[in-house]
Amino acid sequence: MSEKNTWCKYSTVKFVTIDDKRLATFHYVFQLCIFLYIVVYQVIGKLGYADSDQPIGSLRISYQPAMKSGDPNKDVNYQYNFSPLNKLRYCDAYGKKKDVAPSVLQCLYFGEISTNYPVTGTSPFFVTTRVQESNQSLVCNSPPAPGESCNQTYAFGCDEGFTPCYDKKRAAQRKYFVADVEDGTIMLDHAVQSPSDPNLAGDVSTMKGYLKKCDTDEKIMPSKTPGGQDYFTINQLLSAVKTESGCGTTLDDVSTVSGSTDSVRYEGTVIIITISYSNAKEWSGIEKTIDYSYSVTQLKGAKTKSMEAIWKSYPRERVIKNRHGITFTVLQDGRLRSFSAITMLTTLTTSLALLAFATTIVDALMNYCLKDRELYRKMKYAEIHVEENQDGTINYEPIEHSH
Repeated sequence: MSEKNTWCKYSTVKFVTIDDKRLATFHYVFQLCIFLYIVVYQVIGKLGYADSDQPIGSLRISYQPAMKSGDPNKDVNYQYNFSPLNKLRYCDAYGKKKDVAPSVLQCLYFGEISTNYPVTGTSPFFVTTRVQESNQSLVCNSPPAPGESCNQTYAFGCDEGFTPCYDKKRAAQRKYFVADVEDGTIMLDHAVQSPSDPNLAGDVSTMKGYLKKCDTDEKIMPSKTPGGQDYFTINQLLSAVKTESGCGTTLDDVSTVSGSTDSVRYEGTVIIITISYSNAKEWSGIEKTIDYSYSVTQLKGAKTKSMEAIWKSYPRERVIKNRHGITFTVLQDGRLRSFSAITMLTTLTTSLALLAFATTIVDALMNYCLKDRELYRKMKYAEIHVEENQDGTINYEPIEHSH
């Protein structure tokens, strides 16, 4: 025989219909709010019916100085649109004593091939802003006798020549800036595709995009080549960089390298261009076409350089070009969406569990807030004592609690 108030009890769900308009209203309002959250907000607004894939893409980059006419790759009569050196405040030929840049050197004009080194055509992409040239001649690359070694392979030349020179004041070195780099253009040719849907694809000539200026709503629309590729001047890209002091930077601002008093033009820098692709907007749905946006950031504290060796007489004489400049790193990012029944069912199944939350809230109001809470609690929670008689029959006895 079991005894009353034993610890071994089983709790089951009991459904009680309560004719109370207040509770019914609360319940329906909560269910309506949860329904609107699931169907309207999660499924429709947040595109809970769509799969989201990170795009895969290709990229091609090129640099070209500011042009007055023609195309250097096609027209033999092309003309660059370089500024006079006495108008550039970072050149030693600058005609004013005031308003000079933090770093001033001799300036030379470079074409597109000389400016971009090494010529990669993709990311990362290097644009030269400063060069240090050194003439060097071979000193030793083969030990003169067994058991000996070379103490020096190449030595700096003297007085613009290649004769080894051990006087630093006469060493054949020169530094110069590449003039008008920031007025040159960076061309961006890119294409993208969804990894799960090959039909969801596009290239820069068929998509629409713009350059985001810092964190503002201002948009800079790209110029277009005859083939539909985007291009921006380096000045435009730098103007979209968010800085500690506001929006935009220039090559003549002080470098972000710790402790440096030289300019960005002198030290070099890293500019990260992120291309973000999308074919859907919240509350608008999925579109057949892909849009994109460019955003630009500057990697604080970074400087870059590239070394080039030009052989005058291999292996005896060479010119070393120690190049500093801008490294453009381009990242292709974003999300491409397509309808998926499985994704929609998963969203609905996960969200429908919230409907039980409406009942939980109404039960709490019924049991602890309303003035008839004791009666409602008694009706909802009933305890039954089950006792087996000696003849095998079972007695069911409700357990009454005093309140």
